[in-house]
Amino acid sequence: MRDTWGIAKQLTLSIIVYVVFCVMFGITQSIPAFVRTGEKYIPAVWILLFPITFDHICNNLYPCIVAFELFQRPSSDQKEDAAPYIEDNILVTLEYDVTRKLFKEYAMKSFCVEDLICWEDIQLYKSLSSNRKRIEKAQEIIDRYLVENSPAELNLSNPIDILNDLRASIERMESSENDEEVHLHDEIFMKLEGCILSNMNDVYLRFVSHQREKRQPKPQ
Repeated sequence: MRDTWGIAKQLTLSIIVYVVFCVMFGITQSIPAFVRTGEKYIPAVWILLFPITFDHICNNLYPCIVAFELFQRPSSDQKEDAAPYIEDNILVTLEYDVTRKLFKEYAMKSFCVEDLICWEDIQLYKSLSSNRKRIEKAQEIIDRYLVENSPAELNLSNPIDILNDLRASIERMESSENDEEVHLHDEIFMKLEGCILSNMNDVYLRFVSHQREKRQPKPQ
């Protein structure tokens, strides 16, 4: 679900419900008569329990059900069925394989897919547990996206700073005799990820607009 503020509708609803029930909790606890007798029938903790339950259903259970239901369908139908779940928030779209593939196809047709491919490589790096494999993957990302005239060089405003930080982290890891002494953390790509998401914003907004136009009923 989406809304016009770039925030998922379920998150907006959760915030509203939290505010309403917190106000109700404050009001009920300020009324002596309710505190004395009402607690016997409607414990105040229930007022806080409801928004917590609602939040878990909207933001945890619902997305899982949607994803499970989509992945149970034939692959030929998945992309079309996933279209209504495209979010204004790019991170939500990137989270699920089906919606990310839709975005990737659009980015390829727009000749600006390098940032998305780099983002996928960073996620692969994060999934690795071996420090040695992390070093190899990190170096591969540097050689492919950050070095001048590299095969898929990214358009970054501060590539030298990012490149130097990454190389310094890798050198510290390689100079350690014990692999466990210095660990190559996920955070080394935090700055690069931020730049990538910023770069993808324009093509992503066009992608969202394109998906909405496709869902509009055609005039008779």
